[in-house]
Parts: sequence; C-alpha cells; structure tokens
Amino acid sequence: GTHKSQGRWGFKSVQADITAALKFLHNSININKFGIDTTNIILGGHSYGGGMAMSFAIEHPEIDKVISIAGNDWGEHFEDYVRDANLKTAIDGMVDWAVSSGTVRPEKGELPKELLANGTDGLDSSLYLKRNAEILAQKNVLLICAWNDTGVFIEKYVLPLYRALQKENAKHVRIIAYQDDHNFNNSRDEMANSIKDWIKQLRNGEN
Repeated sequence: GTHKSQGRWGFKSVQADITAALKFLHNSININKFGIDTTNIILGGHSYGGGMAMSFAIEHPEIDKVISIAGNDWGEHFEDYVRDANLKTAIDGMVDWAVSSGTVRPEKGELPKELLANGTDGLDSSLYLKRNAEILAQKNVLLICAWNDTGVFIEKYVLPLYRALQKENAKHVRIIAYQDDHNFNNSRDEMANSIKDWIKQLRNGEN
C-alpha cells in the first residue's frame, strides 16, 4: 500500500506481508529451487521496515536474527505523538500529504490520527520495542543508526532500546552509528560491508 506496491498500508498488513514472505521461503518448491536454508533466515529492514522487522521478531520466536536500519520504536514514538501537539501536527501533515499524493494508500483506521484518537491503549504491544527488550535480548540483533537522522533520533529511540537490551543482559546485540542522515547516502557501501561482516560472524558463531 505504499509507492508502487499493491494492497493497502497498515501495521497489521505489513506484518501479514512479512508472514507471506516467510511462507514463500518455507515452501518446499522454493526451498529446492533457490537452495534456501530455512534455519538461517535473517529478517531486516530500513526505516519503517526496520521497526516492523523488530516488531515481527517480538511476536515470532522462530525469528532469531534481525537487522534494523534506522528503524523506529513506534510504540514510544506514538506516545510522543499523543503528548506533543507540535509533533502531532507535523506527523499529521506529512501523512496527509503522502495520502493525497498517492504515496500511501492506508487501510481504514490506520492513519496516526485515527489509530490514536483515543490514546495509545489500543496499540499492539509489539510496536513497543524497548518495553519488549527481554524478548529481543534473546535474539541476534544488529541496530544501525545515523547521527544526523532527524526522524529516528538516536538519543530518543535507538540508544534507549540498546540500553534496555544491555540491561536484559543481551549477548548478541550490536549497534553501529554513522555520521549520516536517515537515507545513509554517504555511507551505504560501508554499511553494506558492516552487514556482511555481521552475517559472516553469525555463521562462524562469533556474535
């Protein structure tokens, strides 16, 4: 439901997309055709996708390797949305533009102003990453962030999650920060190499 993708956008529909992708990977025909090792699947995403990958991993114990690139803690972000009138106005404006331009085609009731009309009590608990640190601490997690990201602030959403994971004695969590912005235009090659190194270390049992 965003850009050129089909369907309708929403938090639940995104989780359904991930489920469909995993079902494809576990299909016996596809396993044989593409040589898929279903015991070594890594779930990852950038921006909205990074936060959704982490949320999915919270609800699915079979996902034990996850990468979040500039991913948001949507639960905490929406708590700020409800509390901060200026933030609410800014987000509503951006979302309204995205909808009117056709960039986003939402499910009914999934816009922030609809979803949070009565506060955050109705939010899915898996949208809160920091509050689910005990679950995420049992997984292999790579957090990638940017110091100049003006949407997913390191000090507000990424570092608090990392500290919460440390508090839960996470043994396999790594954080990497780049001197860049949300799009990582100046550090993509370096970031790609860091991800490859992390995956190699996983395979070698070094993480």
